[in-house]
Amino acid sequence: MISPDLIEDLAKALNNALDHLAVLNSRIDDLHHQGAINASVYYRNGRYLYLIYPTAPDGTRKREYIGSDPAKIANSKTAIDRYKTLCKLIDARDIRQRTLAYVIASIKTSIHSLAGAL
Repeated sequence: MISPDLIEDLAKALNNALDHLAVLNSRIDDLHHQGAINASVYYRNGRYLYLIYPTAPDGTRKREYIGSDPAKIANSKTAIDRYKTLCKLIDARDIRQRTLAYVIASIKTSIHSLAGAL
């Protein structure tokens, strides 16, 4: 027999999953607003920093001169680290969304099966 506790536990688990998704989305938005850069670093003459961006669809590749200013170098590296964190958070969010969608579809199928059995 289905107990009210089971239904309560299911509701709590779904709400927790939705809350976790909201937190992930909030962190992703924060990183976007702080500035995340998808680039790699290149030092010319071991001293002058350039950011090398991924190849564009037209085959070009943007290079941005940062220079040797320690503050600019630190800001650039921090933005690159933000991008790496952003990618991990997006992957975690996508996995959580797919899992939640699967669970919800399973619940709907179960409800439909139970309704047909009555």
